[in-house]
Amino acid sequence: MRHRYHQIAQRVQIGFAIIHLYSNISIALQRNQKREISKRVSNISIENIYSKYDLSNDDLIIDTTNQGLTSEHLHRILQRIEQACNEPEQQLNIINDEERYLATEINQQNVIYQIDQKLRKFIS
Repeated sequence: MRHRYHQIAQRVQIGFAIIHLYSNISIALQRNQKREISKRVSNISIENIYSKYDLSNDDLIIDTTNQGLTSEHLHRILQRIEQACNEPEQQLNIINDEERYLATEINQQNVIYQIDQKLRKFIS
């Protein structure tokens, strides 16, 4: 989902930043247990998210494993937000309406696409 937000930010030429607050999984599970019962997340959910989480080199990654969020971390976060606001990324690889229309035309001429559309119409 964040990739879609990134594309939108590029299209309207505004700053965009991704900031990860990271900790190892054992600390995340410990912190979850310290929450009020009504605000806890299941351990399975935390493990599932942790296993699928991907970090990009362009993102700001703040490791909160040992000490939680510090004033130094907050300073780095504010710097990254300021940088994103002052230096919005240029549009890259955004498909314009004409290219989209051409791709749609090609798809509609594709036999497999036509068969699929007819089957969907028949089933519904």
